[in-house]
Amino acid sequence: GIEKYNENFFLVLLPVIILTFLQKGVAFIMLKSTKIRKLIDGCPSIIILNGNLVEEEMKKQSYNIDDLLLQLRNLDIFDLKEVNFAILETNGKLSVLKKDDNINVFPMPVIISGKIDRKMLALSGKNIDWINEEIGKNHLVKKNILCGFVSSNGLVWF
Repeated sequence: GIEKYNENFFLVLLPVIILTFLQKGVAFIMLKSTKIRKLIDGCPSIIILNGNLVEEEMKKQSYNIDDLLLQLRNLDIFDLKEVNFAILETNGKLSVLKKDDNINVFPMPVIISGKIDRKMLALSGKNIDWINEEIGKNHLVKKNILCGFVSSNGLVWF
């Protein structure tokens, strides 16, 4: 009767409740921990830097030249020489900054959620002393910087 119906309904509803709490828990943990976020989501990969292919990053991502050319064609770019920077995003899409976009320095995200990304800092050609000097010069507190970029004007932050 009605008790069997309530029992079956609960058994159907229980997995939905468990999955909802798991999803919310994982989202919360990812929000608080950049290491876990990178482990689960990965991180963007620079494929072209200053007009040059970064072959070791392409190998690391199992991303071949055919994939690159296909995605560039999808962006109406038919010549690799037109590209200054290309980033393979975590969702598999390619973000591109062309040479004629009049941006001399690619705005590298070197601080994310108050933490310095040493890999991006190295790719930007800057070092930890430079970033500490920029933080001090602007009277900033590193942990309060949501996002910091290296630009032609120095460190730009939000």
